[in-house]
Amino acid sequence: MRLLVTGGAGFIGSNFVEYILGRHDIARVIVLDALTYAGNPNNLSEDIRLDPRFLFWHGDIRDRKTVDQLVSQSDIVVHFAAETHVDNSIYNSSDFIQSDVYGTQVLLDSVNAHGIEHLIHISTSEVYGTAQANEVLMDEQHPFIGMNF
Repeated sequence: MRLLVTGGAGFIGSNFVEYILGRHDIARVIVLDALTYAGNPNNLSEDIRLDPRFLFWHGDIRDRKTVDQLVSQSDIVVHFAAETHVDNSIYNSSDFIQSDVYGTQVLLDSVNAHGIEHLIHISTSEVYGTAQANEVLMDEQHPFIGMNF
């Protein structure tokens, strides 16, 4: 099995990569990360970086050519790449729209073109509402909270 992990140098993505390589028989894990404020290659341990099954690709989720090349080498895509810190999006929504919406569209187009059957999209718990996160445990069946203006 070959995995493409977008945003794999971020805190959660890097922990996922470490878990997968440490506990599963995976042929290849490719990490695509733009190394913005959230991504750091040092989040990936030296053991991971030296693992022959690991490949790091510094690139942008919005780059169709790069994404297409990496998706074509994958069986499953795990999508962590995103601008985070929702409060920051209030002051600069363009970065969030470009990465989180357009970048995801680029990835979805490539997944569809290459017939990838499994795409796992990781999101923030804030889609459930901030107040509820402090009061109720959330799982996949938890209702989404609409935007309040």
